[in-house]
Amino acid sequence: MRAAVFVVATGAAAIAAFAACSSDDDAGARPGDDAGTPPTPDAQPPTDAGPPDASSAPPVFFKSGSRLAIEAVRAADGQKFFRRFFDKQLGTPCDLFRTSTTTALCVPPSASLVYADATCATRAAIAPSACSKGVKYVAEYAYECGAIKSVVVSPLGAALPGTTYYDKSPTCTPNAASPGEILSVGAPLAANALVSFTLQTEPGSAELGRQRWVGSDGTEQVDEGELFDVKKNQPCQGASVGLASIGGAATRCIPRRIAVHRGGGDGPFTDATCTTPAADYGLSSACPTPQVALERALRPDSGTCTNNFYFALHDVGAQVTTRYLSQGANCNPDTSTSRSAWVLGAALPEATFPAVAITDFGVGRVRARGLASNGTRLSNGTLFDTVAGAACSEQKVGNAYYCVAGTVSADTDLFSDAACTMPIVLGPTSCTAYQPPQPYAAVRTALDANGCDSVITEMHPLTPVLGLAQIYRKNGALCEVEAFSGKALAVGPVVDASTLFETVTLVTE
Repeated sequence: MRAAVFVVATGAAAIAAFAACSSDDDAGARPGDDAGTPPTPDAQPPTDAGPPDASSAPPVFFKSGSRLAIEAVRAADGQKFFRRFFDKQLGTPCDLFRTSTTTALCVPPSASLVYADATCATRAAIAPSACSKGVKYVAEYAYECGAIKSVVVSPLGAALPGTTYYDKSPTCTPNAASPGEILSVGAPLAANALVSFTLQTEPGSAELGRQRWVGSDGTEQVDEGELFDVKKNQPCQGASVGLASIGGAATRCIPRRIAVHRGGGDGPFTDATCTTPAADYGLSSACPTPQVALERALRPDSGTCTNNFYFALHDVGAQVTTRYLSQGANCNPDTSTSRSAWVLGAALPEATFPAVAITDFGVGRVRARGLASNGTRLSNGTLFDTVAGAACSEQKVGNAYYCVAGTVSADTDLFSDAACTMPIVLGPTSCTAYQPPQPYAAVRTALDANGCDSVITEMHPLTPVLGLAQIYRKNGALCEVEAFSGKALAVGPVVDASTLFETVTLVTE
């Protein structure tokens, strides 16, 4: 399962969320939780804080139940990584959708819910595309304070006559559809028709415990995105905070309900001159209040980099009655009732919250990049290619699956020579101490036989080109010169995937 909004966190996105802070993500409430979500960070190098204890076997991070089968990816060293749930009774994959702080349901993929009448009283659905024929149901969600309160799942029925459907946006609005595109919706499944899960806290280190989802059919999975702060007796999730966070050294497990002030002029603010910072919270004052605040600030070593931020920890002060936003040259009040703002309280030391180490586990080239605390492994982790220096994912190339990492498109209009015969791609640039991983391979892709999935058809190695003061851009029949001061990588000839990446195997537990 790929972590997404509303969904219990697993996989690469969950590990990324324990790394370093980005400047553009919303740290307000995340639907599916009762909480705010921390800034979503970029991947970071592992740290040495709390190396895993090699003498103790890791816990079982997931296992299939009597009804849900877990599909996994197996690396060469035998480690397995969660891929998705498959509901054998419904005949479809499903994802864990959180319905409270301690409960979840495994919900099948959903068609788009619409209505067949101008009063939006008769439920209908838009027929899944040819590439989504496995979609057999439509799901309706009810929300409260940004979290899913309940979900109703109904089977798709036969095509309805007519070519007009309606949606609530927010009034009942007509839309045109193709003949046969509007489907009827059957009676809702019984309340116990889906596999339900409860969240159980289990011991980890002295500071942090694991959060394990246990299904009504015996399925189990450790949550990759949430831990449990033992001393504070509350769930927590990771965020890299402070100036040391670029190196991954200050990853802390902070509370889930988070308010954020975005420095650099974005706000919000407590006053009509937009000078006193407030912290924005994605829930109204009628909902659970924020537990911690983060202040986004520009790193002092940023130079000319304008989006190189870090996050500092703060206490949460009183609620702000009127919040102001900086909008161009103006400072305007925000009348939104769905969000709230809070005084940015006193700064908190990073040690207020327990440290989390992002750690590589395993012995092969492809390892598990997961979480550890004081020598105890806390998560299954995500696939990481130690040679490419980047997270990798299973991708089919020919008849085999490879853990493919760090790819860019081989279709480039840039060249290192004046005849435009030696193709290049550009490497990453960074204004910080942390350098993003450079691309490892260039690929070309095409749609498979069913016209739905993109498959890799060519792989090319990349090698650094040193000392380029200028590059050339193909512009029709012209090869035009450009000044250049960055990093360039030469695109090599086509090679077999096995020369660049390691094979992995898909298995069902």
